[in-house]
Amino acid sequence: MSEQTLRHQGLDLLRLLSVVMVIGIHTAGGYFVGESSLSERWQAAPWYALSVGAVPLFVMLSGAFMLSPERQIGSLAHFYKRSVGRKILLPLLVWSVGYYFWHCAKEQAWLAFQWYHLWYLVMLAGLYVVTPMLRRLCERIERSDSPTYGGNRGLLILTLGSYLVALAVDIYYRSYGIQQICLLWWVQYLPYYLAGYLISRTISRLPGKGWLLTLFIGSMLLHGALLIYVPCQLLGRVGVNFQPLVVLKIISLFALCYRWRPTARLLVSASRLYPYVMGVYLVHFAVLQVVFKLFELFLPTLTACPAVSVPLRILLIALISLGVTALIRKVPVLRSLV
Repeated sequence: MSEQTLRHQGLDLLRLLSVVMVIGIHTAGGYFVGESSLSERWQAAPWYALSVGAVPLFVMLSGAFMLSPERQIGSLAHFYKRSVGRKILLPLLVWSVGYYFWHCAKEQAWLAFQWYHLWYLVMLAGLYVVTPMLRRLCERIERSDSPTYGGNRGLLILTLGSYLVALAVDIYYRSYGIQQICLLWWVQYLPYYLAGYLISRTISRLPGKGWLLTLFIGSMLLHGALLIYVPCQLLGRVGVNFQPLVVLKIISLFALCYRWRPTARLLVSASRLYPYVMGVYLVHFAVLQVVFKLFELFLPTLTACPAVSVPLRILLIALISLGVTALIRKVPVLRSLV
């Protein structure tokens, strides 16, 4: 089947929401890692609690799509050249160089290289490299006659096992302050890659929309309360993307959107913006810094009120990033970079 045939409008809208959530993390997250007042954390908590888990959602979306047996990936050479080389490594190379010189120009000094938000592409490239093997593994598990390790139960065991490994690795690295190896970042997000596929195969067996919505709202509210009252040093002992409440939130949100088939004309039209999502992700970091600086210079009073400034900045950054992406896509030679 073609990629267009496999499109799912509920998941395409989730893609749009996920990239806005990324912007929300980078906009509201500062209130929970620095010296912010209790009032500021209260005001920023709703936006940050809603936004955390954006990257796992992206990974689950990729897993549901890339591991699906309905999607043909062709030969290994074609898959790696198209999906890894052209779609990931080429934009990663160009944007990492661009952002490096951007930050050097800002600081007027030569800086040590950092991935910034582009670490996601490094991690995604690793997942795509092992995708052909994962597809064969999932196929063998689903075809297995074993009552314990075959079928959907086998996929669930594989997913839960990979989550426990990812959680243990994350706690180990954080406990000893060890820098993670970038080429192995994909290992920690493997459970989400598998979970996206597992949910797509078992959606009819999951709880109804009411239960999923209750789980989503409840886990988000509880996590928001923890953000406000628990010191970040304590919460930071486990990576935010592996905390149980965040896991429950993103799984329930993914399942809700997978079941959702929007019919409203506005939502259907919005779902067609999915090709712009990667571009918005790539350019938003530069747009965010410009918007933050403008708020600091011209709207300092508004900046001091997170309840207003955070959603306003998220909206402006998202819209400007979408506009910049649209302009880049109009240039044929640059289209493959976003």
